[in-house]
Amino acid sequence: MQGDRAIPVRWDLALGHYASALTQPDDSAGREKRAAALRQALALLDESTDEAKQLSEERELRRLIDEELAKLERK
Repeated sequence: MQGDRAIPVRWDLALGHYASALTQPDDSAGREKRAAALRQALALLDESTDEAKQLSEERELRRLIDEELAKLERK
């Protein structure tokens, strides 16, 4: 049961890191902070159970994070 309660907490933390990443300025330091926050968000999602990884919200957040990381790689 404890793992079930961890799912929303982990997802909320990942969403918070994603939101934080989006607020960083588009300069060198901001891009570094953005990448770090996005990687932290992905690490939290990677810890999710297989069932949680199938939730549409989690798949969508992972897609958005991957898109932002791809943008950073192009800069």
